Amino acid sequence: MDLPFNIGLIRTKETEVGNFVADAMRFVSAADVAIVNAGSIRGSLSKGKVTRGELLNMCPFGNIVERTESDGATLRKALENSVAHYPQPVGSLAQVSGLEFTFDPALPPGKRVLEVKVGGKPLDDKRIYILTATDFMLAGGDGYTMLKSLPITGVFGTMDEVLAKYLSQKTPEKTELNRIKMTEATASRR
Repeated sequence: MDLPFNIGLIRTKETEVGNFVADAMRFVSAADVAIVNAGSIRGSLSKGKVTRGELLNMCPFGNIVERTESDGATLRKALENSVAHYPQPVGSLAQVSGLEFTFDPALPPGKRVLEVKVGGKPLDDKRIYILTATDFMLAGGDGYTMLKSLPITGVFGTMDEVLAKYLSQKTPEKTELNRIKMTEATASRR
């Protein structure tokens, strides 16, 4: 699996390496949804055998992967935070797994997320979802203050440990890029 990394790219759009990290977090924690801030991902993976050093380069900060429970409304607020500064390259942009969403950056921050689907079904603001994120995000880092009061229901180790466990249990295939979409009107203006 070859997952290139570009710091400017991962902070402005969905990337294969971001999807890989989010997929690993969701798989290992058995969550409905995983979100990871782009700023916590700093490296790539090359084809061939993956070393622990590569995983540490990819996620060097020692962030802990934790599981929580979140209602859909809070999850929507987290996604709004993710795209609040778009198109500026910021570390708060989320890379996601288990969900897809559409946003319009022409709308004011806080009102940009138009549609969210979890597992292919529309997000229910009142439903409780199992969410996995890092301890940094769940402590309110990168503007994710809406996640601070959520109860921690599981701890799975550092991000590099979670990636190693994922790779030992699963052979990931190339990730498709279609989880984060912009509205057609906005996309055609770019």
